[in-house]
Amino acid sequence: TQHSALGTEKKPLTHADSDIWNTATGVTLSPDGTHLAYVLRPGGDGDQDGAVVLKNVVTGAETRFPTGTRQPPTPPAEPPAPPPGAPSGPPTFSPDSKRLFVPLLPSKAETEKAKAAKAKPEELPTGALAVIDVGEAKIVERITKVKSFAVTGSGAGFLL
Repeated sequence: TQHSALGTEKKPLTHADSDIWNTATGVTLSPDGTHLAYVLRPGGDGDQDGAVVLKNVVTGAETRFPTGTRQPPTPPAEPPAPPPGAPSGPPTFSPDSKRLFVPLLPSKAETEKAKAAKAKPEELPTGALAVIDVGEAKIVERITKVKSFAVTGSGAGFLL
């Protein structure tokens, strides 16, 4: 083939190749159509921290917010792991597109540090619901002890 003559023969894909791929989920367009948000999770064994990406579709500017990692399930031979205490779900814009609500989980480093210190289950790091100012692309509030959330209404909307 032409590629082999140039020394650029394609290498077959392996399982190791798929370990470096990222997965984008929860893709959400803001109601006014100016921003896109999605969760980016690394491939592999799932023990790496993910991020929420907020992208301005007009300018192309992109901001990433670390979202932590979901802990792998505990093997049956061990006692069950305590619930993570974090909300789950896709990034959600307010009806006026000014705020983005994002569930955050503890980072892998935070969780490992607490486990190494033999923290009690109630002392383990927990997640939070981040409130992001879309215009400034920064977290303006973290709400703890949230199990689930929904955004409804018009204008700024209501966080339930």
